[in-house]
Amino acid sequence: MQHVSFGNMFLLLKIRAKSSISLILKVIKMGIQKSSLGSKLLCLTIATLCSTANVNAERLWSRSSPNWTPKTVSMGLRGTQVFGPIDVGQDHVALYSGFSPDPAPPVWQNNLPIEGMNMESASADTTDVHVVLSQLTVNNVNSNRQTVVKKYTSASSTPNWSYTFPGISAGLAKIDISNDGSRIVAALVYPSEMRLTVAVFSPNSGTPVSTFNINLFGIHLNGFIVSADGSTLYITSNSMVFIYNLANNSLIQQNVLPGMYSSHALCGNGRAFAYGEFNRVHLYERNNNGGYSQTWVGEYPGFIVTDRLVLSDDCSTLGIGLHEYSQDLTVKIKMIDVQSKNQLMQDECTGIGTFQNVVSDMSLSADGSRLAVALWGDGGNVCSELRVYNRDTDTPIYQHNYPGSVHALDMSPDGKRVVTAVKPVHANTFAGGGSFDLHAVELDELRIVGIPRPGATVSVRLRGLPANSPTQLLTSTSLLQEPVYMGNMGSLFLPRLSMNPIAFTDTNSIGQATGNFQIPAGSVGSNLFMQAIAMLPRRLTENFEQIKTLP
Repeated sequence: MQHVSFGNMFLLLKIRAKSSISLILKVIKMGIQKSSLGSKLLCLTIATLCSTANVNAERLWSRSSPNWTPKTVSMGLRGTQVFGPIDVGQDHVALYSGFSPDPAPPVWQNNLPIEGMNMESASADTTDVHVVLSQLTVNNVNSNRQTVVKKYTSASSTPNWSYTFPGISAGLAKIDISNDGSRIVAALVYPSEMRLTVAVFSPNSGTPVSTFNINLFGIHLNGFIVSADGSTLYITSNSMVFIYNLANNSLIQQNVLPGMYSSHALCGNGRAFAYGEFNRVHLYERNNNGGYSQTWVGEYPGFIVTDRLVLSDDCSTLGIGLHEYSQDLTVKIKMIDVQSKNQLMQDECTGIGTFQNVVSDMSLSADGSRLAVALWGDGGNVCSELRVYNRDTDTPIYQHNYPGSVHALDMSPDGKRVVTAVKPVHANTFAGGGSFDLHAVELDELRIVGIPRPGATVSVRLRGLPANSPTQLLTSTSLLQEPVYMGNMGSLFLPRLSMNPIAFTDTNSIGQATGNFQIPAGSVGSNLFMQAIAMLPRRLTENFEQIKTLP
């Protein structure tokens, strides 16, 4: 293969800096000697060029440590809280504020027994309910484990309740939660009995509302998803798909799986589910009889395996993550319109080197308009490990090129924020350390910076408003169920009768303003909703912020 000198490569990149990223990647494919200093500098240049395709996006904060590596992360309360469990290093769970400055200190941290492993977490999208599941080894025997579920809110590092599954089991365990936090579901495999036990909780008690068993389940637990509305549970063993109605724990349907795979999806009201395998993705939708029928099969020939799938809460969009396993270097990203079955977008990235480049996680906005993708990445630092796409774009609208791998991510319901769980070196390498990073895919017109504790002063930052205009902050302790459209002013999210206007800083010549706001002195856990308005001409910010006071 012909190699291109670093000098010529850099000149070509400089000329093409404003061209598409795909063209830059074609240059890379012409050949790079990875051992050379030039190629390492080139990778840094590529990382800078590819860090973002959206000037109104940025990494908001990071929380890193050389002593732990995160494997899971979740985001709650409309993207304003991050819940980060750790079981590699000092076992603990920590809560971070989405409003935190950079670097982000934990709001609180609760250390857990060092014997913990296989930790799973989930957070409610619209409330501050967070749950974690961990398995504690007994007498230092990894196959002897107790499985424990804990439920937290933002108000305290002490869990509200804890539940331990009966007995000792070497089996896998999973947990998930509905969007409003009203239904928490956990499950544990008992391999010696080939039984799966499912426990359903409310957020108010560690005593299960109900439990049920799936006998002759097998020993593997792969897919485990609670629908966003809490109505439906999707479970897969190594050979079966089970769909349950959580209102009465009745089995809706049971399907045979073609094999043991890790790519599964369930939409927000349980109307559709999907699973992937080698070369195919299968989509099922509710039929007139109340069961499910296969309505679409995606065919992807070659050395292709489905890594991850995700369905949006509104059931409009299916996100697909594939990779070519012949060399483990090429990933393929696709979005499908569920109703028409048309492909909405596609992208692929081929890395270089010997590390496995796979899709490790995916998350969709509630309306299916935006997809976040996590990769392990490649040895040549070609494929950005965090990639965010709009429903109708084949290239990322935002990407961040990490030196290591992204293990997991979560996206806020509005698709504007993404949190990542990151290993600082590639997942194929044996090294510690890690970080939680919060990214703004799209900067809001109203933004809070600072941890909102009672009586604390936080920074309020406005952007995108009319230039040289007086502004007001509008606050209320409640929120309208539906925003009120007010013509050219925009939409009002707060009830007018209980709204409190506060004079704020004038915008500058580019429509920006920054000032301070004091959080009311009150109890931890109280809510304050904020929107802003420019007065000349009158225009409301496109977003509001929910400020829940933290300890």
